[in-house]
Amino acid sequence: FIKKHISNSEVIIVLSDFKKVNKSHIVHLEKSGVKVIHRYLENINELYQMSDFYIFPVRSELSSIGFPLSVIESLACGVPVFSFRNKTLEEKSISNQIFFYNNTKQLKNMILNYKESSSSTTYEYNWKSVSQKVKKIIYNYEA
Repeated sequence: FIKKHISNSEVIIVLSDFKKVNKSHIVHLEKSGVKVIHRYLENINELYQMSDFYIFPVRSELSSIGFPLSVIESLACGVPVFSFRNKTLEEKSISNQIFFYNNTKQLKNMILNYKESSSSTTYEYNWKSVSQKVKKIIYNYEA
């Protein structure tokens, strides 16, 4: 739904290489325009830093470690997290940048609201606007 409802969006799914994955699911995702990475990434922080947000889609707490490392990594990179309700994450409440959802419809609405409310900040600090501000500072300094 992200590619369909948020223009100019890129969806990247990084899968753990720890677990076997059904290849037909990967093919289906790739055909719908999703980039799937199914290997270890040494500099995963770079991927987080390029992201607007991180979705932690694990529904069962038995399917991940107690406090998911990917959530910590995302938050450490300043990237907000959308997560299915997770008892451990909710109890620890380490950040006001973790948003919990109960179903995919709620997730969709939360993401659309998040993108809408953060769009002014996003545009003010995107690479193009920052480079324009730097050029202005440089050229005014030289003048």
